Amino acid sequence: MPGGWLMWQLDQHEVDYEVVSADDYTELGAEYDTILMPDGISRQRIVDGLDPDRVPERFHWARGVGEEGWAALAAFVQEGGTLVALGSASETARQLLSLPVQRVQPPAPFRVPGSLIRVQTHEGVPETWGMPESWTTWFDNDAAFRLLDGDGQAATTYPDDGDPLLGSGYAAGADALRGLADVVTFDVGEGHVVIAGTDLNFRTWPRVAWTLVANAIYHGPSEPVTLED
Repeated sequence: MPGGWLMWQLDQHEVDYEVVSADDYTELGAEYDTILMPDGISRQRIVDGLDPDRVPERFHWARGVGEEGWAALAAFVQEGGTLVALGSASETARQLLSLPVQRVQPPAPFRVPGSLIRVQTHEGVPETWGMPESWTTWFDNDAAFRLLDGDGQAATTYPDDGDPLLGSGYAAGADALRGLADVVTFDVGEGHVVIAGTDLNFRTWPRVAWTLVANAIYHGPSEPVTLED
């Protein structure tokens, strides 16, 4: 379902895209600049996929690509591709590329079962171009991140002061999010990775976040330009 909402959003903004199929894993770098993974994409779904013997032929494009395909996805990034992973797919990206980040799931009584939580934007990160200084993300018992030693850069973090909850909703123990990151970017080999602990496109509701997602899609394959006076 998250993939379907993401495709609808891409259609609305007339983004040129193709759904990655199992056949594409032999030449990911030749076919794609950026791979966008929606919430719900796990290592198991990539490696094992759907069993062709148990589903109609029209679904065979989603069959598993095995360990060879898993390695091919990592090589896609290391050789210059961009990977953008939203929601739980961020953990998949962390596993795939051994990203220097710790996934933090605050202990009980922490519980935020679908509420708008404040985040703040960090300047100087290309993915946040055009974003407001402070905005909200849809948080549904998601995880947050703590950067470890490495080249990671926080694009958005949960603020250190004020009420984390904005507007209506339920957020028990949300103070545990203070200072943690939601969106983090990395340079990996010749490529680039953007992960978001929350689903920035949840049912297309958090429209403010689409600017960040679009920036992430296009930043990796973009080329630097010099501003003329």
